Amino acid sequence: FHSNDIQAFEKILRENQGRIMEDEFVREHVEELLRTIRRQVLCRLIQPYTRISLQAIAKELNDIPVPDVESLLVGLILDGKLDGEIDQLE
Repeated sequence: FHSNDIQAFEKILRENQGRIMEDEFVREHVEELLRTIRRQVLCRLIQPYTRISLQAIAKELNDIPVPDVESLLVGLILDGKLDGEIDQLE
């Protein structure tokens, strides 16, 4: 989690899903934790770019759906953590 290694984090979740989801407390927080990690990785990923496609971001985030990438970006922009805009025409 602290290294922002989304691939390793999601691999651990997949490999231990049964045990992780057995714990009610953990089960309630896994989605939020995954979203937090994706947001951190996303910020780090797009930092050097002035333009990047949603498809490229989705691929870097373990091939998550493009609408999920857009939702993450919108949240970051609205929270003031990212200065940008989404061009839905390209």
